[in-house]
Amino acid sequence: MNFIITGVVFFIVYFLDQLTKYLTELYVTSEGINLIPGFLTIQKQYNPGMAWSFLDEGAGIILLTVVSFVATIVLGYFVLKNDWKKKTLKSFAFTFALAGCVGNLFDRFLTILYRYFNINLRQGVVDMIHFEFGSTTFNVADFFLVTGLCLLVLEIIIDYFKSNKVEDKVDDRN
Repeated sequence: MNFIITGVVFFIVYFLDQLTKYLTELYVTSEGINLIPGFLTIQKQYNPGMAWSFLDEGAGIILLTVVSFVATIVLGYFVLKNDWKKKTLKSFAFTFALAGCVGNLFDRFLTILYRYFNINLRQGVVDMIHFEFGSTTFNVADFFLVTGLCLLVLEIIIDYFKSNKVEDKVDDRN
């Protein structure tokens, strides 16, 4: 049952990510579509690096791809350990993070093909969501990767307080 739930959640997130990237490439220009004036714009940007175009040249692209690949393996390991009945929040956290990581890893592989082999499939990770108050543009995979990591931190905090509450009750009995 865990595998089915994980697979469905993973597929939905990964599909949404790739669909939005595909539609962005087809219909959105770099000038963008101003959805909410002064607040939210959908615009097409290719980012071969990471946030703020950090590591977007040469060996940086390869390094980010290797790091993304290793992160995918590590997250995949934890996803396989998911127990949706006992740890629903943690299961969502790892599955969201894995799907986001794989979504961007796929783009990184396509970027390498573009940069080093002249195969024009995708020129970088496709970013499209831009809030006017921020300085960066991101995508659905980024959103779920960060959301997954935030949920994991929340789960760790909840577990910490639960374990301290149990210890306090034991101390009160003595």
